[in-house]
This record gives sequence, structure tokens and C-alpha cells, in this order.
Amino acid sequence: MHSTTYENLLSDTTKFFKKHHLSEEQAKIISNVLLNANLRGVDSHGVLRLEHYIKRIKSGYINK
Repeated sequence: MHSTTYENLLSDTTKFFKKHHLSEEQAKIISNVLLNANLRGVDSHGVLRLEHYIKRIKSGYINK
């Protein structure tokens, strides 16, 4: 069985954002916010939103 930890998820989401040209600092901040939303039980504002935020950044609706 594979155990997923906060650190694993933080690392994966940070890598995801960095792959899309965000800085290490930006990627970690956003990743922490999304993961903490999940931990609080607000999944609609958690890592589920990864693709949504990238699309909005690329389209210019979100200024990174």
C-alpha cells in the first residue's frame, strides 16, 4: 500500500507549478494553500484546482 504524505503532495504540486513556469517560491506558496484547503475539508478549493489555476495563469486572468 502506498502512503501519501503532506510532504509528498507538496513536492508533487510544487513540481507541477514549476513545470508551468512559476518560481519555486510561488509554487510552494500556492501548493501550501491548496493542500491546506484539503486538510480543512474544503476540497473544492484544494489540489482539485491545479489545472484550473494553470489555465487562468496562462490566459492572464491570474497574475502570477
